[in-house]
Amino acid sequence: ALQFFTRIPVPAWVGWTPEWMHASARHYPAVGLCIGAAGAAVLALAAQVWPFSVAVGLSMAATVWMTGGFHEDGLADTADGLGGGWDKAKILAIMKDSRVGSYGVIAVVIALLLVVIVTQDTQRRQAIEAKEAATAEVQVLRSQQECSAQLQAQYDSALLAWLVALSSGEGGVEVA
Repeated sequence: ALQFFTRIPVPAWVGWTPEWMHASARHYPAVGLCIGAAGAAVLALAAQVWPFSVAVGLSMAATVWMTGGFHEDGLADTADGLGGGWDKAKILAIMKDSRVGSYGVIAVVIALLLVVIVTQDTQRRQAIEAKEAATAEVQVLRSQQECSAQLQAQYDSALLAWLVALSSGEGGVEVA
């Protein structure tokens, strides 16, 4: 599965047969997870050094390089076939053509732009949620401080009233 979906080198002894390809289907999700984890790692590391938009671009470049553009090529072929063909035979002929047409280029550009937009929007939403959580925590702390200040004022007032009552002999305890 790794050999089929990525450019990651596998040992020469692994080889390839149609039976192995069929048997490797159960490992496809693991390969996708590895590619996604590598892209996320590039994003996280690059975001420490460069602006987030640059980090997103580097992450996308890393995953496209790792897969050899496998999915982007399939999208381009599909868009070219569906955009340029009118019947099944013409659509399939266009899809088999190794050249990329305008529909394919447009589809890949839109798909990659959507990845950038969604990734940046997710990052913005996370920042907003973090700000809202911090604001809520500050409000709780302020409320606790206000409550503490009110309790302290009530305590001080009660203590003062008791001391006044005590000094005037009304506190129930005689002062000598």
